[in-house]
Amino acid sequence: MRQLTNKFEQIHESGMGIMQNSKQQKILQSIEDFVHCMESPLQRMEHNLAIWVSSFLIIPIFALANAGIPIDMGNHWPDLGTSRNFRSYKRTDWR
Repeated sequence: MRQLTNKFEQIHESGMGIMQNSKQQKILQSIEDFVHCMESPLQRMEHNLAIWVSSFLIIPIFALANAGIPIDMGNHWPDLGTSRNFRSYKRTDWR
């Protein structure tokens, strides 16, 4: 990793940005591949799901709520929001 960053700095040409320097782009791709290999499977899954969850779930819900459209999840998820789910976890025989 250190070798890649050193090589990246050595290749820098004055007046050229990263978008114009194909050698630096290749080194950056190598660094990205290296980091990707170091991620745990859970991090990879979280990273891959983030765009789908935010784009197709969270943003539409907030858009509808901000537009004043009521969102009733009762028919789709009847137990959502009821305390019945939590009663089975409540311990009532404390001594």
